[in-house]
Amino acid sequence: MQHIEAWQQIQVLFMPGMSTLRNEWSELTNRPHSPEDVPLFLPSQITGKAACPHALKMVEFRLREGQAHDSLNDLCQGLRSRTYILKFKDRFLRGQGANTRARNCLKTLDVKINAAATRYHVAYHVLCTLSPFLGQVGWKAELRPLADEDVCGLTNGYDLHPGEGRRWVSWIWRVCGYSEQATTENESDDGFQEGEVLPTSFLMLILPVPAIRVEWCKARARAHRWQEEVKLLFEEMQRTLLFLEWHAKWWTERIGAIATTDEALSEGYRAYAECQAALRGQIGGSFAHMWRNTQHLLDVANTDVSLPP
Repeated sequence: MQHIEAWQQIQVLFMPGMSTLRNEWSELTNRPHSPEDVPLFLPSQITGKAACPHALKMVEFRLREGQAHDSLNDLCQGLRSRTYILKFKDRFLRGQGANTRARNCLKTLDVKINAAATRYHVAYHVLCTLSPFLGQVGWKAELRPLADEDVCGLTNGYDLHPGEGRRWVSWIWRVCGYSEQATTENESDDGFQEGEVLPTSFLMLILPVPAIRVEWCKARARAHRWQEEVKLLFEEMQRTLLFLEWHAKWWTERIGAIATTDEALSEGYRAYAECQAALRGQIGGSFAHMWRNTQHLLDVANTDVSLPP
């Protein structure tokens, strides 16, 4: 309580209107107060109620911006720890006692994750309150409203219903770990044109945290694996068409290959061989018709999507 009283005395020197607001609050709540219930009347809390110097608003804005980034870092750290404990629990723990301890540890982590999310909500609300008065707009490029679905780990935020290629990572992992040294105005990505492929070494430098780097490497490996599967698929298609063409010729060469004195049996051999040759030709023609635009469609799909080297 002594620290709060010292804060109030200093605050009056910079914001003279605080005495009136504090007296009004004391009259409305005429009872003893605990230290955590006493309002500090920060610049974001008195906007429109009392005069406040522009410099103090800027100071709180910068502190809240740092608080938001720290809260995201704590949030990501808690999510990483929870993911690790869940994997460790499923792989190694057996028995009621060990699983009970693991659940208690997960509950503790959930409390920390919720606390970090709450701190971020408070900081983001203050930033939204102060930014119109200070003319600050660039912070919204990194900090966004935190929804419940955004609070997820790197490995459990995937949408696997449309397909494995539809995976996504929550925006908190792309913001977590950034600092002013890593992202300055001179190091923005405005110089890169849309669709340009960045070198792998450069991407490893700009990715914020090791967890994102690992996830990016996994996604890159999956993309290259799928690219290889496409190449194998086209090779299988070509081999299938060549095989059917060869098989049709082989059956054509078998016409009259079996010599027999029975005219009816010889005619049956010839009819069967011609039928098989025609069937292989029809199957090959059907496949060729079905696959005629496959390469064109692949080229169109790869027009806007390219893999890093």
